[in-house]
Amino acid sequence: MYQEALSRQLALDYCCSPADVADSKNHFTIYVPQEGRRRFQEQTVCRLKIAVVNGKLLVTGSEEIVAECRKRYADVTGEWFFDMKRLRELEELLAPFGPYCAGTSFFSAGVWWHSFF
Repeated sequence: MYQEALSRQLALDYCCSPADVADSKNHFTIYVPQEGRRRFQEQTVCRLKIAVVNGKLLVTGSEEIVAECRKRYADVTGEWFFDMKRLRELEELLAPFGPYCAGTSFFSAGVWWHSFF
């Protein structure tokens, strides 16, 4: 029951299906606000959100940034994804898209997530 609720919520937050959350493959989706999603600081634009769950990545955001993430991270595992080296790499990836606020990182219920807006 707990896992199902978590999968449903992450699916809303990361624009994918609960089955995508539960499987072992990385998923890259274009961000389209979903009713019932969690809102952080009432952001109106989502350039990039990444969650690590079940050892894989859930990536959503703008089309250009998600395309670049797919090229770079399609075969990357979630373990240690948010180490400093990778966060610096993500900063470089985001730099051409203008200023951003490196949102907040959370760890809860076995899921790491980070939001860039």
